[in-house]
Amino acid sequence: MRTKRLVSSLRYRERGASTVTYALVLPLFILLVFGTFEIWRIVSIRQSMERGVYRAARYLSQHHLRYQEAWILAHDEVDENAWLMSTNSDNLELITTPADLAILQPGDKLVVEVRLPVYVGDLGFFDLFERGSPAWITLRAQCTTFMDFVDAEWEALDEGTAY
Repeated sequence: MRTKRLVSSLRYRERGASTVTYALVLPLFILLVFGTFEIWRIVSIRQSMERGVYRAARYLSQHHLRYQEAWILAHDEVDENAWLMSTNSDNLELITTPADLAILQPGDKLVVEVRLPVYVGDLGFFDLFERGSPAWITLRAQCTTFMDFVDAEWEALDEGTAY
């Protein structure tokens, strides 16, 4: 009889165990879900920057003096994912090495870099910083290509066409 009462007493104590387990696991689950979303956002922004710098570098390798059109190509790629962040994609910088594109000859190396200053609070789910704080980072993507001018006798293949 006494054993039965002891077992009954222990069973009563286990009723709250599932609630405690739930309370311990729920924050970890929420962190996992939102962390996965944040990583997806950063990867998506990074991929759009990589594609934008590639398109700008390809365009500049064929039309070396059309810097503004190359910037628009890179900007449009990044702007497709601009809804993922509240940072204005108009702050995008397109930097070429060498800076003076007029000196380039066919076969010369061209390095194109895209920089986008991003507020750290835009990358995270929780806004941990105030707007006045120095919580800015610069996302960068870079592409190296060689000059391949288009002239009257030779036309470049469309992007995506196999060589």
